Amino acid sequence: MTLVGSDRVALGTALAGRAEAIGTEVASLFPGFLCREAFASARLATELIGRWVATGRAADLEEELALSRQGQRVVLMEVDLAIAVRGYLRWRDLCTTAIYEEGARFDVSPEVVEMAAKVARLSCDSGLVRTVRAFDDTRSALRERLSQEQVNLSKQALHDELTGLPNRVLLSDRLRRAAQSATRTASSPMLLSLDLDNFTAVNDRFGHAAGDGVLVVVAERLLELVRASDTVARLSGDGFVILAEDLDEPMAAAESLAERIHQTMRAPIAVGDVELHASVSIGITTIPADADPEVCLARADAAMHQARRSGPAHFEMYAPSTGEDSRRDGLVANELRVAHAKGELTLDYQPIFRMAGGRPGALVGMEALLRWTHPELGTIAPDEFVPLLEQSRQIVPVGRWILEEAAFQCRDWQAQGFPDLTMSVNVSARQLQDSGFVDDVQDALESSGLAADRLILELTESVLVVDIIQIGATMQRVRDLGVHLALDDFGTGYSSLLYLQGLPIDRLKIDRSFVAGLGSTGNDGTILQTVVDLAHSLGITVIAEGVETLAELRAVGAIGCDEFQGFLLGHPAPAHLHALDQIARSTILTA
Repeated sequence: MTLVGSDRVALGTALAGRAEAIGTEVASLFPGFLCREAFASARLATELIGRWVATGRAADLEEELALSRQGQRVVLMEVDLAIAVRGYLRWRDLCTTAIYEEGARFDVSPEVVEMAAKVARLSCDSGLVRTVRAFDDTRSALRERLSQEQVNLSKQALHDELTGLPNRVLLSDRLRRAAQSATRTASSPMLLSLDLDNFTAVNDRFGHAAGDGVLVVVAERLLELVRASDTVARLSGDGFVILAEDLDEPMAAAESLAERIHQTMRAPIAVGDVELHASVSIGITTIPADADPEVCLARADAAMHQARRSGPAHFEMYAPSTGEDSRRDGLVANELRVAHAKGELTLDYQPIFRMAGGRPGALVGMEALLRWTHPELGTIAPDEFVPLLEQSRQIVPVGRWILEEAAFQCRDWQAQGFPDLTMSVNVSARQLQDSGFVDDVQDALESSGLAADRLILELTESVLVVDIIQIGATMQRVRDLGVHLALDDFGTGYSSLLYLQGLPIDRLKIDRSFVAGLGSTGNDGTILQTVVDLAHSLGITVIAEGVETLAELRAVGAIGCDEFQGFLLGHPAPAHLHALDQIARSTILTA
């Protein structure tokens, strides 16, 4: 298309001159930062039309691309087609009006004016086509992205981000369906609540990244143990839940699964350069027909807490009394926070005797045992409150106080005529992981004047599953001070003597379960004899716990135990109730 006549130059120049005013007005239709793009697009389009009218030279490819990009950028940035269309139509109207006005002012022929107006309209229409096409492409991309985001959001809403397992929302839905299904099929789905033992200690020692690594491995192991139809969920922190349906013998199947979980968790977990150990406490409950999911979860959780009272790696079935125990746990845990400050925590001491020629010998030591008497709840058993104390950080300051109190009491008894008396003190995993523990031991020795070789620190096998490398290093530092280390309740945990020979343990306390009934029932002591012989070959002193009858006393003497303690010759009691002269003479009478 070619314009004729000299008046086209005047019209084109005038139109190009008004480009900025047109661009400014068009830009007013667009919000915020998009005004600049709208202004540039309208101005460039008007200048190109004016140049074409004046010279007959159309826009080259680069200019057309620039115009297209500017127009599309407005749409792509805001994704608002309506605003963009209004802007194009407004530019078309303003540009057409300007052509007619400038044509009349310069007395340009009607043919030229109409031709210029048609070019403006065609230019605007083509710009609209490009913009709508860009919008369609953008809309398709956005639709695809939105669809994917909806899938992701749905998964995030129903699954745990770390492990990918179902979360509480999805588990509750499946629990509800399981309860409804139990109504129709007369089946009894089972629910298992699992909590990692000593998981807080892993986070404290190695950081949350290591803790997350442990959780991921635990999730993977649980998935390998269950059927495809079962649900493994993570509710929060270190809490997992397993929902098992369509079981032939529900109770037996749930117990079998719990045992397999304990067995699987014994394998170490590699996290970075360290190997960690994880065990779980498990609570089990049935899911009655039409049961409330939250009630089922609460029952399984109560059973899990009941299992935790028995120590790590135990499971318990829910019973009505379990719920009462769980509520009491909450009350006891709350009161325990202030028990030490109120002076409600005290120490009892139990005598330890030497065996001499298979017969009871001299009094050689005392074991300090923590006690709690609440003004309203009365005496609270150590099995009930000590696990709660260990789960909190209070065990560190309380443990420090126990060390100091027991060390001073031992020195007092030594001054009364028992210079070689030893003092045994129980320590927890959290204490051994505390950076100031070795200093606490040294301070207790120095402030009391107790010789290091008169102090014996007792730890249970469950302590070693937390982090045997770090705890082993701390044990060695304590042993370097001259303090003795004993493994308490041997036989109730995970270890074997061969496994322990690399640790600085020089004393082994045999759990009462191996002593009970010796000499009077079917317990012939074969296992105990094997343990004693192996311990002696490793240079380890053996102490029998829980000796309550003369038959048991004679049996542990005959087997070769080096020392013993139990109700037969000494009950735990406060220090002021112990008359050490009378206790020492009681061994002669027993012999």
